[in-house]
Amino acid sequence: MDIKWNMALLSMRADRYWNKTRKKISIQGTDVAGFAKSKDWSFMENEEENHALVADEEAPIEFALMAKSSYDNEVFDNSLCSKACKKNTDSLNSKITELSDKLSDIKTNLYHYKLGLAQVEARLVDYKSQEIKFYEKIRAIEFELNNKNIKIERLTNELENAKKEKDHLDSKLTGFQSASKDLEKLLESQRSNKNKEGLGCSAVPPPSAQVYSPPKKDMS
Repeated sequence: MDIKWNMALLSMRADRYWNKTRKKISIQGTDVAGFAKSKDWSFMENEEENHALVADEEAPIEFALMAKSSYDNEVFDNSLCSKACKKNTDSLNSKITELSDKLSDIKTNLYHYKLGLAQVEARLVDYKSQEIKFYEKIRAIEFELNNKNIKIERLTNELENAKKEKDHLDSKLTGFQSASKDLEKLLESQRSNKNKEGLGCSAVPPPSAQVYSPPKKDMS
């Protein structure tokens, strides 16, 4: 792959040089672009300015070929590249390494983020399940509390009725106690009267209420 890449790079440079200078190049006795057979590739080293310009223009293409030939981001070593080309290549390889490291860090962070998100989602599902259970418990407690309130209200009414009945019974009891005292007083009075009769005192009967009438004369 490196040989093919080098040949493609050399062919590309020759085409660029021919388009710029319109000079023919001779390689191993074959006329490529009308250049003298005694000439070789040394003109590329003598014309540093043109060579550097060509290298700068070819840097993106070199990077594309280099990325295609290596899937593991290996540093490409091309002994035929100029200093500017090597500098650009090293810079690009350094950037590739830096970006690869950043990408690795991003992937690691993304993995941990997804892991944390999965844990949060699992907890959310658990919380929702607990929420449903708590909601059902709350409904049951509310129902029980409502029943207790109803019972309390009923017992309160019964207590009020019991208080009223007690007041009524207390009133009756007060009346009975008063009547009992009066009866005891009457009995005590009668006992006192009987005791007086036993001591020689007799009770005088009241006068007769009948009207006295004289006897009628016999007219026979």
